Amino acid sequence: MFPSQPADELVYGNLPILFDNPTDHLVFRKNNIEANKYYKPLLGLKNSKNIYERIVNFPLHQNLTSYEIRLMIKTIRTLLI
Repeated sequence: MFPSQPADELVYGNLPILFDNPTDHLVFRKNNIEANKYYKPLLGLKNSKNIYERIVNFPLHQNLTSYEIRLMIKTIRTLLI
């Protein structure tokens, strides 16, 4: 995946998803998904607060299993319905 990166080292990233409605990352944590909110809203800026309430960051790295990926997709879909 990354030619200069040793194959046994984890390259960790995150996949931010912006939901239509306010979404708490703890809903995903309860389903054993390591979701987080990394960015805090800028004080006094309405759009910043709106985005903060709707964004959730999901794990994104080469060691995710097929099961973990399917679990994330299933849980996200459940919240969207």
